[in-house]
Amino acid sequence: MKTLAIFCADLHLSLKPPSARSAELDWLASQKRHLDQLGDLNKGEIPIVIAGDLLDRWNNSSEFVNFVIDYLPNCLSLVGQHDLPNHRYDDLDRSSYGTLIRSGKIQNLSPNGIVSMGGFVLYSFPWGSDIKPIESKEDGKQHIAVIHKFIYKGKSTSYPGAPKDEQIRAYADCLKGYDAATFGDNHIPFTGKAGDCRVLNCGSLIPRNIKEREHKPRVLMLMEDGSWESQDLDTSADKWIDATEAERLEHQELDMSKLLSELDRLGTEEMDYRVAVERYIGDKVNKVCKSIAKRVLEVLDDAID
Repeated sequence: MKTLAIFCADLHLSLKPPSARSAELDWLASQKRHLDQLGDLNKGEIPIVIAGDLLDRWNNSSEFVNFVIDYLPNCLSLVGQHDLPNHRYDDLDRSSYGTLIRSGKIQNLSPNGIVSMGGFVLYSFPWGSDIKPIESKEDGKQHIAVIHKFIYKGKSTSYPGAPKDEQIRAYADCLKGYDAATFGDNHIPFTGKAGDCRVLNCGSLIPRNIKEREHKPRVLMLMEDGSWESQDLDTSADKWIDATEAERLEHQELDMSKLLSELDRLGTEEMDYRVAVERYIGDKVNKVCKSIAKRVLEVLDDAID
């Protein structure tokens, strides 16, 4: 049966490996293995749709952007929060993602955008967009919402204290009229229903942290009869550091919820951000080791410059 489109999300492509994957001698080559599999499924003709967080950070080196241009198959994509400067869609032109748009590597799916293709129609809701039900639709086609927003099905696909309005059933009203909705942001893959709409949470395509080690990264394929199939990627060549060491390193990372609260309190001036970070890492309660603190401030200074 013919495949109409391939869907995935949360690639989080990066120049350097996350701590749990630091056993990789060549992190770019490791990511290329996953991109090559995506290209093999694509066969140069099947549309690839990415539901956000293509990149792990918004500002990247020319070396890294060139890597993405060389090895990412051409695709349609919408932005996640990691793709945007300070999570602001209005600053898209400042980002590496914006450069990929200009290069022709990706076709950007804009907020509340509609793209009609052979056999299906995409409705795009990137990070920060309000999801809207369909008012009218083209007959004879599958109508698919592409969304970057956290959604969960139950405790096994959530985090402690997750709000009820992020549960799958809470999306029933805003997904009225769609045949299916593909989501990015939650790295745990799952499927379910929100009212009459089929929900497919893609999950992360490239495992990055210790919690994702046992997940099978996959792509979702829309078939011409409206059914969906999934294809697992081969991760047998992936390398990880010892699980205990990975957990220790990940626990050393900044608690971003506390940091963002401090940033919100200060406002949005660039130098205020540095003050907030200095204040956070200088607080003994947060237990940020000196080497990490030094590196964080160096990266922040580079970004401000």
